[in-house]
Amino acid sequence: MNVAVVSLTPIGRQGGCQRFTLDAIQSIRARGDRCEAFAVRESDPAGESAPDRPAPDRAFVHTFDAHGERELAFREVLGLLSGFDAVWVHQYLASELVFDILGAVPESLSLLLTNLGDERVLPQFEERYRPSRNHRFVDAAEFLSVSGHTVKANSIVIRAGIWSDFMGSTNPVEREPGQICTLDGVSANAGLETAILGLPAGCSLVVVGAPQRDAAFLRVVGAAVAGRRVCFTGNVPETRRRSVLAASEILVAAHFPVQAEGGADCADPFASLVLLEALGSDTLPVASDFVPHLELMNSLGLSDFVFPAGRHDLLRNMIDRILAMPVEEVSMRKGKARARIRQSWLWDDYWFRVRQALRLDNMEPEKSDFELRSSVRGVRSAAAGYSVGGHTLNWKAFQF
Repeated sequence: MNVAVVSLTPIGRQGGCQRFTLDAIQSIRARGDRCEAFAVRESDPAGESAPDRPAPDRAFVHTFDAHGERELAFREVLGLLSGFDAVWVHQYLASELVFDILGAVPESLSLLLTNLGDERVLPQFEERYRPSRNHRFVDAAEFLSVSGHTVKANSIVIRAGIWSDFMGSTNPVEREPGQICTLDGVSANAGLETAILGLPAGCSLVVVGAPQRDAAFLRVVGAAVAGRRVCFTGNVPETRRRSVLAASEILVAAHFPVQAEGGADCADPFASLVLLEALGSDTLPVASDFVPHLELMNSLGLSDFVFPAGRHDLLRNMIDRILAMPVEEVSMRKGKARARIRQSWLWDDYWFRVRQALRLDNMEPEKSDFELRSSVRGVRSAAAGYSVGGHTLNWKAFQF
């Protein structure tokens, strides 16, 4: 199968939704299918920013392949899409260019759409989108589907978050007694203060990641650290990150929701990948009820290791309870969770699971294969060649 992956936000080499797109591309390639990926760029290298120029003429694509780098106008990219067997749009709610793509992909091709959290054009999409038999919504998380999408013809949640190479051995390792760790626990909503204040007496906390430098953050964290054994590693190589995990008895992910515009909770679906990372190193995760964490912990059978966000007292009690559990019981719980990861969370077979669930060869999925949802609003047909005025959009593409 020949697949085009089109990201309506830039693709970088690190973090969050960008990492998801890159891993999805690699998963397609791992199954032996061909994949060409295109991604919007932040600025126009050619300097063409005239607001009266239609978006398909103003947007550029960089293609990196054996022949080096080349540029294509977005209009040319739209013309290429009909030559693929399937087109997969990531971050389709991030730009109105999605309407150009909807108009350019013929009904004979499979068109997959995935929301990764950027929902800038959600109102416009709900108003204008009309379901089609060749469209399938492939969600990275259940909460994204429920809270973010009210207009769908067909929707399915297929999860992935870790490669089997990162699922290390479960052979006994020498762990530091009472060592707790947190990964990437220094972002604005990472709940670092909760993790520190939730540290039981006699335990130590290793914080992996570079802390923020603003005075308010340092003042709050500084007060919490006083009298406690807390070590900040700063930015460290992947090998050091994994060694901290392997030496820790528990990983704490204490994130809390951040209020977005309009008062809605903003939840990063990829903040929870540290929980998979922990189990990959055979370390038990403990998490707040931050929506992405809660969904993942439920899926792994670890919901009894979830505490209310911000409640450091309940976190402390939970850590004490876990440290008092028999080693055999903790090992059993981790083993069952790791088995669920291998069944439903590996990137290695992600594209295979997508193809199997959607039956992409004929685009006639059966309801028994996945949960089918229906559109709940009457909407208008998406028009081909929709122009986005006033914005300069560039593209780059990666040839795999």
